Amino acid sequence: MNKINIKNMFCRKLSLMVRNKKIFINRVKENWIVDRFKNEWIQNNKSIFTNNIFLSTHIWAIASWCWKPNVVYNLYNKKVISTIHHIDFEKFDINEQKKFYKKDNFV
Repeated sequence: MNKINIKNMFCRKLSLMVRNKKIFINRVKENWIVDRFKNEWIQNNKSIFTNNIFLSTHIWAIASWCWKPNVVYNLYNKKVISTIHHIDFEKFDINEQKKFYKKDNFV
């Protein structure tokens, strides 16, 4: 195989992977920078975004504080991606640590 055939085969395989992927992003609605991230990502990735969680192959918890992992994972059994924007260590007590590690099992 020459380089051109390998590149074409790779590009076809990649496009099939992307075509079959649908990503659902959880709601934020806090008028914060995360809302802007979500909106810009959707604008630039319309072909792989879905508003319907049932049609998605992946769930992106862009606002990780707005989702309960056991509900999402048990009901929909999807691959979950989580974004952590920052950790406030003054508020990161033992209860917050437990929540963090529980979510880590699903991501």
